[in-house]
Amino acid sequence: MENILECRGLVKFFPNCLALNNVDLTVPKGRIVGLLGPNGSGQSTLIKLANGLLTPTQGTILVDAKMQTNLPDIYAAGDCAMVTNRLTGKIQWSPMGSTANLSARVLARSAMGEDVFYPGVLGTGVVKLPELNCGRTGLTEAQAREAGYDVETVLSVADDKAHYYPGASSFITKLIADRTSHKLLGLQVLGSGAVDKMTDIAVT
Repeated sequence: MENILECRGLVKFFPNCLALNNVDLTVPKGRIVGLLGPNGSGQSTLIKLANGLLTPTQGTILVDAKMQTNLPDIYAAGDCAMVTNRLTGKIQWSPMGSTANLSARVLARSAMGEDVFYPGVLGTGVVKLPELNCGRTGLTEAQAREAGYDVETVLSVADDKAHYYPGASSFITKLIADRTSHKLLGLQVLGSGAVDKMTDIAVT
């Protein structure tokens, strides 16, 4: 059955007040639902959050590929909105600047009437730590197994550049693939060098 409203894990703080704490609510199409409780128990806050009149402290908004909510002319993008994983097709939260940027562009064009869609995310990220860089994209081994893939993995230690170059070191790289289709599902890489280049190769 189609849902006209779906909220997951909503949290809303006001100064010195926790109005909502990890609230889930699903309203199927064609069903009338009432919110009962004493004054100050959060009913009005929940309705305002569902309509976009308030921003949740925690929780996300479900949108379609055009970044539209279930309400006409109401859109959401960025860290507050769920997106689709391009490999599994399942919704996920991806609070990344690149996700916010690209999905917001789709939102703007969609709101202006263009027939555009946001294809989803691969979960790509790069982080710099003291003397160590880390990159990842796609699914981890555990996520791939959970998604039902016939998983094959390989772990490799290789030079990050020619060994005679100044500052040469090693990459530790893990690749995750589907044994049946030979499809690359994910990569994680660690090293002191340019892990972003390795990650970019896996993405493309």
